[in-house]
Amino acid sequence: MKIAFLLDNIHSFSAGSERQIYNLVTGLLENGDDVTLYLLRATPFSVQLIKESSFKIVTLNISKIASLNTFQTMFKVKKRLTADSFQVIHAFFPDSCLLAPLFLKTSNNQVITSRRDMGLIYNSIPCWLLRIVNVRADFIVSNSKSVAKKAIACESIPERKSYVIYNGISELPTDAPPQQELFNNKDSIKLIIVANVKPIKRIHDLLFAFTKLTRDMSFELAIIGEPQDSTYCEYLNTILDQYKLHDKVRFHGSLLEPRQYLSQADIGLLVSESEGLSNSLLEYMLAGLAIIATDVGGNSELVFDGTNGLLIPMGNKDKLTEAIETLARNEDLRKNFGNVSVNLAEEGFSEESMLNQYRRLYEREE
Repeated sequence: MKIAFLLDNIHSFSAGSERQIYNLVTGLLENGDDVTLYLLRATPFSVQLIKESSFKIVTLNISKIASLNTFQTMFKVKKRLTADSFQVIHAFFPDSCLLAPLFLKTSNNQVITSRRDMGLIYNSIPCWLLRIVNVRADFIVSNSKSVAKKAIACESIPERKSYVIYNGISELPTDAPPQQELFNNKDSIKLIIVANVKPIKRIHDLLFAFTKLTRDMSFELAIIGEPQDSTYCEYLNTILDQYKLHDKVRFHGSLLEPRQYLSQADIGLLVSESEGLSNSLLEYMLAGLAIIATDVGGNSELVFDGTNGLLIPMGNKDKLTEAIETLARNEDLRKNFGNVSVNLAEEGFSEESMLNQYRRLYEREE
């Protein structure tokens, strides 16, 4: 099968939707499918990726959606995809989800767009415009029931076009490279969060909660993720300065394979104000971590409060502090939560299952 992916850009494959796209693409390639990635815009990461990767990657250099260049470029892409008999065009991220149905749909292909969050796409594209272009899309695939429900309500998507495919997670390769130590104190309760550093991830809530933790226990926090908002990063550093937390809270940036570090931690955290279906939570689950997460989006489809983790109200620093201390003081509870998480991840969220569902979707007709 010949499949084209249209993406706004790629900043890394270390977390989030980009990692799921990477897993999907590599799985399809291993299956023998012909896959090409089209990127609207280049990033330093994608420039390097083109040099080093076996992927077929084409950069379109589209910066502004409403421009003559965009129209001309997209018509050229359509002509190329038609000539090469591509059967499926799958778009991710806001601009691509607008352009793919509008320009690339033909009678001989299937155009699919994705929804992977609880409405961030509507910050850049109004619902009414998506309703119009969705007429030309064959399917809109969401990564959780919560996301699908939101998209159906906002975009008036017919249920026959709405499809839910959960993110998939695979075991960490046995030949993963040696890992650096994230924590300094062998006796501390070790907390980890894997999230790109930007306001929506609300890492500031975690830092403020950290200042309230009981002094009769030692805590350390490791933050793995790309710093995507310089102003926000400066704000977080002022908190570290104010409360003298630099020796206990450390930013490790974007690491190539975050999963190999999870075994060092006791508790996995995700305190975002919005999530679709979190790749980080799935990785915590497979690693057997007890989890604390905000009760937003698809988080409650992965974390069952009191069963494999604790769900807290978004933005509630007191509840966050209380949850951390509850798990910190109860090692047996942490182990029980972790064991349940492993079972849930292996049974319901395997990468093989995700790939099979996408294959079935690609072979469907509306």
